[in-house]
Amino acid sequence: MAMQIKGTVGNIPIDLTVTCDEDFQSIVSAILDLCAKQNKNTATAESDTVETESTLANNEVTIAKASSTASSDNDTLLLQRALKYIETENQVTNYQLVNFLSGLKVNEQSIKQTIMRLKHHKHICLTTESSEARSNYLVFHWHTRSE
Repeated sequence: MAMQIKGTVGNIPIDLTVTCDEDFQSIVSAILDLCAKQNKNTATAESDTVETESTLANNEVTIAKASSTASSDNDTLLLQRALKYIETENQVTNYQLVNFLSGLKVNEQSIKQTIMRLKHHKHICLTTESSEARSNYLVFHWHTRSE
């Protein structure tokens, strides 16, 4: 599959040919299938062709969505565990929090995302402290705001 793109960007003329591999073609087929299903005015023959071409792609998209949902559920569970830990301890340093989350056998990206979500959570207040042994570090405080 190849796409031809012609036009200008400012004063610069553009004449570009983009070729796609099978993976990208599957994604495009899945998108076209979704558009065909949402657009009731699409011709039946065109819809049938798109649906036939994208059956495999739909299965891949479904698997990706399921994986994404599971990942989202895990992230939410991890956030809840971290919140419970901070609530129980009343305050923890970023070092203690990373140690706690690492002990839950999650990947580094999930730990970073959880800490970022905690920084903006309504029950968390942050302070920055320093000591002779360490440079500046964050302290997460449990705080119930009255709203």
